[in-house]
Amino acid sequence: MTNRGWQPAPEERSVEISPVWFRLIDDVTDRAPIAPVTVHLDIQDGPDWRPLDTKATITTAGMVTFLGLERRRPVAGVPRRHYRVRVESDYYRPLYRELASGVEFQTVPMDEQSAPLPVPQDLVLLPSSTYPLAAHVRRVRGEVHDQTGSPVEDVVVSNRVQIGATFLTERTLTDERGAFTLALRWVTPGTTATVNAIDRRTNHVGSINVAVPTDLQHSNLIQIV
Repeated sequence: MTNRGWQPAPEERSVEISPVWFRLIDDVTDRAPIAPVTVHLDIQDGPDWRPLDTKATITTAGMVTFLGLERRRPVAGVPRRHYRVRVESDYYRPLYRELASGVEFQTVPMDEQSAPLPVPQDLVLLPSSTYPLAAHVRRVRGEVHDQTGSPVEDVVVSNRVQIGATFLTERTLTDERGAFTLALRWVTPGTTATVNAIDRRTNHVGSINVAVPTDLQHSNLIQIV
């Protein structure tokens, strides 16, 4: 994850302290989410994860934090604790799902004097099949299956287009049924788009060529091997 040079806006500053900040990024707009999201916090409890009731603070700029997390006195001698952030939304599938169930981080107890200045981490949200794309946007639908014919969840499906010297990429993740809907904003009618699929947990890959607009009228199957 990268730091995009974020600096807290005046309305985002708080007298509270927080050990971690995340920046929610809509992969379509490269800005804050345009649809509702829910952020959950888990704590590691032995080999398992236990959900917490800690509420996330989400700003209009898409910044997420947990104010007061690990704020306590005294701080000396208290061990680190391991947390995990998860994002749920009807309109997005977080990119971290390609490899993990959440974004993990560690933090130490702190007070106003010992609190570090955290570097915000980008948390990218890919559009799901219910993402509110404009009606004119072309899109290809389909499913990703493995060699046995079983659907595969959380596979990255993408299309890359070169316009001049610029490369533009659309991407999404398959859902629990292996289904996907991928926008093709920069593919022109009468051309063929290459749609790639990769399961980053196994490095299995597959691809299909999609004739636009003919193949947009039906579901397409990608098999990864």
